[in-house]
Amino acid sequence: MSYTVGCRSNGTGTSMSLIMFWTRAFCVLLVIITVCHSDSPVPAPRYILNLDVAPEKRWNDIVSHWNLTKIHEELAYVMKEEIPEMLVPVVELLASDIDKYIPEPYSSEMVGVAKAMGIKLGDIVTLNLLYDITASCTSIVAEDSNGQIWHGRNLDYTFTSILRNLTLTYDAQINGTTVFTASTFLGFVGVLTGIKPKVFTLSIDERDQGELWENLIELVNALLMGEASLVTLLSRDAMMKANTFESAVKLMSETQIVAPAYYIIGGVQPGEGAVITRDRLTAKDVWRLDSKNKRWFLVETNYDHWLPPPSSDDRR
Repeated sequence: MSYTVGCRSNGTGTSMSLIMFWTRAFCVLLVIITVCHSDSPVPAPRYILNLDVAPEKRWNDIVSHWNLTKIHEELAYVMKEEIPEMLVPVVELLASDIDKYIPEPYSSEMVGVAKAMGIKLGDIVTLNLLYDITASCTSIVAEDSNGQIWHGRNLDYTFTSILRNLTLTYDAQINGTTVFTASTFLGFVGVLTGIKPKVFTLSIDERDQGELWENLIELVNALLMGEASLVTLLSRDAMMKANTFESAVKLMSETQIVAPAYYIIGGVQPGEGAVITRDRLTAKDVWRLDSKNKRWFLVETNYDHWLPPPSSDDRR
């Protein structure tokens, strides 16, 4: 499964340049986002997420377009075959008092989307936690000789045939204006892959740190303390709050999160590209594009860039 981002800035500042830039960026990243299956790419359906609607109802229109009987079958398979048993008590804890552990509007969105889909709240919580501890990915941000920024990613899940049927793109709007656009999966309220118009692009890679049980203990402790964000909810916060490339880098470097991660960010000016290696409390490293010193691309998988990858999983 793969996604591609293209961002361009040629420094002229002309209206025509901006029109060409955003036409190309949206065409590459969002309008023609595809889920790869065999040799037949299929465009993901695209919707509007109206942020003016109450959080517990804003996903209802999107959910109404899907065959929920089929979705229930596929989610049941994922829950049975892909969810670690150690995650179950964490989910039960969160679902039992979701307002305490997950901030608004996200807790209400999860409650609302679970109701609209006709599934347990715990299953929606599971979907929104799964990426924090189990996913594998590759992201690349690069600058070409014309100063154009390119940002690409894939998602290395094993159940791609199911995810193909759950993938969608939405434009999050306030007063009819798009604040950000994201590619995601039905039931997932965070942001894995997104673009904020004329500001930045974003993807997330899971960071392998220790055993699964160690990650779960750290995640639970962070949630109980109430001072940390889910990894993918922080990225959605950035889409809403950050209005420059640098402010996005700062927000995603300094905000506490529940699990280690990599945030990959691409901007709209030459040199605006970074991989933020996150510990739970703060950034361990911010790795930036530097074409003048021949660092014109950054490749991030699921391992710290300054260390050699394991021989069993070298996707670099």
